[in-house]
Amino acid sequence: MEPMTDVRAMPRSDVVFERVARRLADRSTSPRDLQARLRAFFPRAVVRERGLSHEPPILYIYRDGRYQHDLDDAWWEADEVATVVIDVASGTIVEASPGLATLVQGSGEALVGRPWTDLIGPDALEVAQLTVATILELEQATSEAVLRRSDGTPLLLEFHAVLAGGRIEVAYRPVAE
Repeated sequence: MEPMTDVRAMPRSDVVFERVARRLADRSTSPRDLQARLRAFFPRAVVRERGLSHEPPILYIYRDGRYQHDLDDAWWEADEVATVVIDVASGTIVEASPGLATLVQGSGEALVGRPWTDLIGPDALEVAQLTVATILELEQATSEAVLRRSDGTPLLLEFHAVLAGGRIEVAYRPVAE
């Protein structure tokens, strides 16, 4: 697509999604291609193009398939939340809570020492890497992502990530439908 395409991502509070969508829009060949690439990591993403004659196109990109109001819920502060800590330099998991192990149907000990990309499907790797780059820029972000269970099935989760001392600390919770 043309690099000058105006991108409007929703919800506006999800800065990670907005930045990833913009970067992918510049790399995509069409709104359909962009939607397919986004759905590897944001499975409910919908891309709609508005084009008026003599005006540049506008892409409306919805992370949740529709407009959703911003929520003001610091759920990641709860004691029992599923967490993982990733070393930025090595890209490996250095800590994984029992809650995360339960979500991905594995054990916390088995996750430690593995690359964080083992939690991501190969089709979502490009979007996941853009997401991590955005977290490194912002130092704190909340969004959604698809992780892969140990059997390869997808798991849609909301996450809150914080960059702290060369590590990314991530809290997860399943997305309520």
